Amino acid sequence: MARLPPYELDRPIVVLDGVAYTPRGILEEVERGTPLGERLQRMVESQVAALHQEELEELAKLRIRLALSQAPPRILFVALTYPPKRLTPEELLREVEAGTPTGRQFIEAEKQVIRMVLARVG
Repeated sequence: MARLPPYELDRPIVVLDGVAYTPRGILEEVERGTPLGERLQRMVESQVAALHQEELEELAKLRIRLALSQAPPRILFVALTYPPKRLTPEELLREVEAGTPTGRQFIEAEKQVIRMVLARVG
């Protein structure tokens, strides 16, 4: 956990039985010694190699939705297109949900972040 940036501690990295868990939530369950904590720990330890593409995709979209829901409405995101696009959180969310090339760009970037976080936690 100490190897994670602070902002990643409360962002979901695992979904189990339809519930998203953050590194902080996982650590709390593991430290309490609960059966759920044991399951989550096993998942995290095996997730790096075992995460299915569909699960990774949905987790990336969930993380993007959460981040955008917390972003100030005036903040702009820039898509690396030509010409570059400037998007509000609401516009970016529409791009992600519609699966446009711009939305895909952000989804793929978030998938890379998830893999990095899992590698550091696991």
